Amino acid sequence: MAEPASTVEFTPRGRVVAWLAALATGAAWLGNDPNARLAAALLAAPLLLDLLLRQRRLQDTELRLGPRRCTAESPVCDQAPVDGS
Repeated sequence: MAEPASTVEFTPRGRVVAWLAALATGAAWLGNDPNARLAAALLAAPLLLDLLLRQRRLQDTELRLGPRRCTAESPVCDQAPVDGS
């Protein structure tokens, strides 16, 4: 399977927010409307924060849980090693 050129991938909800931010930015640029500028800023802010603060290479993280047996309705606390190599 081909590996993507970029590690940044948007969820479907993120794609919708990106499209709305692009449309609001275009409206603010063309219309010179302060409400459109506010909408563009509010829609673009979470996308910019995700891009700046995102942990990279998360697809290389592996989580393995072994099989377990327990009685019904008993509290369970599992410890799982996380391999991030």
